Amino acid sequence: MKNIIFLFSLPRSGSTLLQRILMTHSKIKSISEPWLLLPIVHMLKKDSTLSYYSHTNCCNAIEDLIKNLPNEYEDFYKHVNTFITNVYNSLCDSDKIYFLDKTPRYYLIIPEIFKIFPKAKFIFLFRNPIQILSSIIETWGNGTLKHLFHNYIDITKGFDLLSKGYNEIKHLSYSLNYEDFLENPQKKLYEIASYLEIDYEEHMLTKFNEQKLHGRMGDPTGIKKYNKISKDSLNNWKKTFGTFFRKKLLFNYINSLDENSLNIQGYKKEELLDQIKDLKVSFKYSLKDLFHFTYSYAKYSKNLDKIKLFFDSYYYS
Repeated sequence: MKNIIFLFSLPRSGSTLLQRILMTHSKIKSISEPWLLLPIVHMLKKDSTLSYYSHTNCCNAIEDLIKNLPNEYEDFYKHVNTFITNVYNSLCDSDKIYFLDKTPRYYLIIPEIFKIFPKAKFIFLFRNPIQILSSIIETWGNGTLKHLFHNYIDITKGFDLLSKGYNEIKHLSYSLNYEDFLENPQKKLYEIASYLEIDYEEHMLTKFNEQKLHGRMGDPTGIKKYNKISKDSLNNWKKTFGTFFRKKLLFNYINSLDENSLNIQGYKKEELLDQIKDLKVSFKYSLKDLFHFTYSYAKYSKNLDKIKLFFDSYYYS
């Protein structure tokens, strides 16, 4: 019976890089992004799923079913554990000890995952939110703002949920910041190996680019781009937000984040805002930015509840 490692992070946090590095270990197996637990957990969440079959009625029926089990939810979670574990066992060779599940949107269900897998290993990967927003724009928007609001849940609700989830199980978890990992990857990998109770293997930092993820989900660029670990990307955000409009957009976003959530992840709001204030930018007004910003809002606005934070970016006050 294999144990499971859950790698919790936000999208664009370097999780695919860390996943591929850990996959090089002789005792760890992984595939791209399973997403398997999201629909299973959400079958008990009445307000988060739309379906042809009436999800609310489905939740009621499953709740009734669970109440008829001898130990109710305790039994139900054990059965889900058995099902998921059997699926992941089938993906692993006999010599593997762990299956690594890296699904960024698991930040939505961290408490439920802990209830189902109380003996699992939990690794939390945090990244500077300035760099995350920059990476979202550069990767999924191809440098534009046209898909900005598509990832609204990740950069707002997701940030708080990741912090809250870590705070609840930090005594059983290992956490690291992406920036610290790039600074000294070998040290961090020794710590992870110790947490997982396996030996560090020297090839982990040299053969990760050979790993195949076998799936369509995950980082669409990093898999091909990163053949070595480098700190070069840490300052890319300065180019992404190099205009007056984008600087204000970034400032408003960071200012909207919960200070306690930032502290839990190891960041200080005041320091991040100071970095943004010090950024030298062009005052050239970009009609392209305005068009893509408006297009993204129009396309995704029905799913938003704090859009004013971004519309304030039109004004520098």
